[in-house]
Amino acid sequence: MLVQEKVPDTTIDACPHCSSPLTKDLHICDPEPHRPVLYGNDGWLGLFMLTTLIRFVVFIFHLVEALTTRAPLSSQIIAAAISSALAGLCLTAAYKLWRYSPSAPKWCKILLFATIAIGLLLVIPRPHSDVSQLLYGVIWLLYFYKSKRVQNTFPKVM
Repeated sequence: MLVQEKVPDTTIDACPHCSSPLTKDLHICDPEPHRPVLYGNDGWLGLFMLTTLIRFVVFIFHLVEALTTRAPLSSQIIAAAISSALAGLCLTAAYKLWRYSPSAPKWCKILLFATIAIGLLLVIPRPHSDVSQLLYGVIWLLYFYKSKRVQNTFPKVM
């Protein structure tokens, strides 16, 4: 005569995302609905991406203007180099944000530090000049250091 033993419960724990019991069988849970509310390229991060693309176009126009003016060649080269570098940084930062690259915040911070440096170079010799570059860089840099959306979307790699 066979005696049938009761098989112990195979429940190990609950899924941290959907709270369904985990068993020894494969558990498939879609983590997408469990992401934090502040996640992705929406909100202020989306606005930054949009303004970065607009600034890319503006720097391309500055590049063309620098190459077509009747200024001395040395100032044309300097203006073209600065415009090219900033346009490249804008395009790289926006692309990295769009692709959710883990290095996106780093590229954005490099762009913003460059923006602040250019703003300082424009403001220091002429204190009453336009400070919009400087303010743009400082405000967005603070956003990238303090934002929960940036922290949730691009977690720091250990």
